[in-house]
Amino acid sequence: MRYCCVIGCSNAKAKTDCRDKTFFKFPLKDSQLLQLWLKNTGRQGFMPSSCSIICPEHFEENSYTTRQFTKRRLLKQEAVPIIVSKTLKQIPKVGLPPSATDGNNMQPDGTKQ
Repeated sequence: MRYCCVIGCSNAKAKTDCRDKTFFKFPLKDSQLLQLWLKNTGRQGFMPSSCSIICPEHFEENSYTTRQFTKRRLLKQEAVPIIVSKTLKQIPKVGLPPSATDGNNMQPDGTKQ
């Protein structure tokens, strides 16, 4: 089963409620666009393969164009996924010394506890 690569998203091509959605492959041949896509997946050190996909929930409505006769939505060439999953969970702190957050109660991402 192929899942959406955006962190926190559980949409998959084979799921019943996702069968009517069009999933999109990463722009592997456009390095500048690929870097934007990678940044917006929320995954550190992730390198997509030719099978890696992102579901349509991460693109704004203006990222699409519609075919005139078929009414099929196509992703524009310059489209970038910018909508982060609403179910994104806090990534647990691993390997931080206790003094790293003592005193100011700040998380590594700059948010307060």
